[in-house]
Amino acid sequence: MEKKILTNDLAIGVFVCRLDRPWLDTPFMFQGFKVRLREEIALLGKYCRYVYIDTTKGKDVPTAVEQPVSEEKKHAFNRLLNTPAHSPRYPDIVPAAEEISVAKTIHEKASVEVTNLLHDVEHGKEINIPGAKQIVAQIVESIIRNPDAFAWLTRLKTSDSYTYKHCLDVCVLASTFGRHIGLPKEDLSKLGLAALLFDIGKLKLPQELLNKTGQLTENEVAVMRSHVRHSVQVLSQTKGVTQDIIEAVRCHHERHDGSGYPRRLMGEKIPFLGRIVAICDVYDALISKRCYGTQLSQLQAIGALYEWRGTLFHKALVEQFIQCIGAFPVGCLVEMTTGQVGVVISQNRVLRLQPRVLLILDHNKIRYDISPIIDLVKDTETDEGERLAIKTVLEPGAYGIDLNENYL
Repeated sequence: MEKKILTNDLAIGVFVCRLDRPWLDTPFMFQGFKVRLREEIALLGKYCRYVYIDTTKGKDVPTAVEQPVSEEKKHAFNRLLNTPAHSPRYPDIVPAAEEISVAKTIHEKASVEVTNLLHDVEHGKEINIPGAKQIVAQIVESIIRNPDAFAWLTRLKTSDSYTYKHCLDVCVLASTFGRHIGLPKEDLSKLGLAALLFDIGKLKLPQELLNKTGQLTENEVAVMRSHVRHSVQVLSQTKGVTQDIIEAVRCHHERHDGSGYPRRLMGEKIPFLGRIVAICDVYDALISKRCYGTQLSQLQAIGALYEWRGTLFHKALVEQFIQCIGAFPVGCLVEMTTGQVGVVISQNRVLRLQPRVLLILDHNKIRYDISPIIDLVKDTETDEGERLAIKTVLEPGAYGIDLNENYL
């Protein structure tokens, strides 16, 4: 059972399963550990106001602040997810299935460009900004036509390192989010470039620190946080990078309540593009496989962001991001009320609880020879009159389904 407690009430023997902020903002890289030392309690108190403990894995303590998610909050979250969005500024121009072949070509070029870009930073060479701008422009154009194609591609597993894949995935996420809130194309390009370059300073850090799986020392935390300074320094010396892009990069670890770094900025003092990159950075980190930390499902990550709205992140932006991603994001496995299993392949931009689903297994969990596609806006019941809707989200890899297969 999870229990939310103040860090002042921590005791040796409790199992800390969640924090009041993303794990990557703290020295605790385990993402779940039993407190064994007083120094760990002191360090938790330095970075967190409250934490969540799992009383089935460790000691209980008598003082609880509240349960982690109240019924009222659950209902509010569900209402938010079910609220129709306004008419999008950028209507879908082509279906996702048509855009996917174009997006694949762009994604392959982008992967090469990001690899070369980060390699140049690592070896002190000049960044190819014209090449980066060109690939961002192609990504933005594809996302404007239909963002679901790139959303699918970012969910596929690759052999790329986390740092390399993270830069590209956050670029795609930020561009998709910018499209959702109606940013002009010029701003989408700036946002995409900032999101592509925001973590390049990590290439200046020791590789053993980036790959460390245990708790960081305070000195290691300071070194890890210095990646922001390194990123800003590199970009400030690079032609073709505007100041608003540099400020977005500088502020991607700032938090709405002033608990971030490097300048502890609060609220509206954090640049708008920086706030967007921060949300996309944390969301992608939560759903990614890393050398440390537990990979969350997309729905779990959305729930974490919702809990942090108004504290770590701008409330309205988080709510809009959830609207953008959808209750059932592209690429997530779902089980239907009929027992069929499928994968979400595209969103309904207005009715987010009714996406298009490609069915992979029938109600007996037998794979289809030819997978049917259902649109839950139109297909609300089976031929036999049985209600047709998403029953639950499944863990990645459920029933042996490999999303790297060519479903689109």
